[in-house]
Amino acid sequence: MSDLKFLKFGTSSIGKIGSNVIGFKPPLILDIYSSNLYGAYSLRKLRNGYSGQCVRVRRSSDNAEQDFGFVDDVVDMASIITFCGVGNGFVTTWYDQSGNTKDVTQATAGNQPQIIASGAPYSVTDKFYLNFSTSHLRRGSETGININNICSIALVSLDASGSYGWGLNTGARYYMPSIVSSSNWVSYNTANTFNSFLSVGNRGLFVGNGDTTNYIARLNGSQFGTTAVASANISQIGIGTPNTSIYSTGKYFEFILYSASQTANISALETNINDYYAVY
Repeated sequence: MSDLKFLKFGTSSIGKIGSNVIGFKPPLILDIYSSNLYGAYSLRKLRNGYSGQCVRVRRSSDNAEQDFGFVDDVVDMASIITFCGVGNGFVTTWYDQSGNTKDVTQATAGNQPQIIASGAPYSVTDKFYLNFSTSHLRRGSETGININNICSIALVSLDASGSYGWGLNTGARYYMPSIVSSSNWVSYNTANTFNSFLSVGNRGLFVGNGDTTNYIARLNGSQFGTTAVASANISQIGIGTPNTSIYSTGKYFEFILYSASQTANISALETNINDYYAVY
């Protein structure tokens, strides 16, 4: 027994438990907050378990289209630049990372948001975005989601008066931010509006959370309005518009939609997104 040798494990041992273990990947935002997730769209990867594409891009030189995924948890921008060359690139599909295949699309070339301009990507502080100019991405025929028990999170910058943000079409109400004059007004239904006091061109992290009693509006980590919530089923999702006749002009970084209230998680979700994008 005296010849037995024992390995001592400590801070300098063969392996460590945690982020230094070979092959370990820290959880992404939707690895943690996945319950009741409905749709998720971003140019960064939101779930480690997501193995699909990020965007489908149409290049201006010959209108050819191609899907692009992620490299190091960010959209494969190097490959998109190679594909587009010195021309422009437009997004025809923004793929849903929730696992629910709620992809948003746009078939009309003139209404597609832009990701590449003359060979260069759109970005703010090295974070990529889609540039909307009289553009929108949509999907219709939604069922099983109601405006009175929902949470929508969007990081956007609206850049012109008369511009609209995201829309959740309930048939009678549109829940979206819109630009009026030099401020960003957020309209949560046809009868109520909240002034968020966000100037045109500034990025805003918007949260709309319906808890079956109230619909609460938040901007950049703080609540700025609330209204009584009414039951209404959502029939369509639009990024850049609540319907087919109006459009968005601005920058879109990320949009996450839950089919249930996220009251307990809102602060943590906002912190994760702000830590990545440095909005406020």
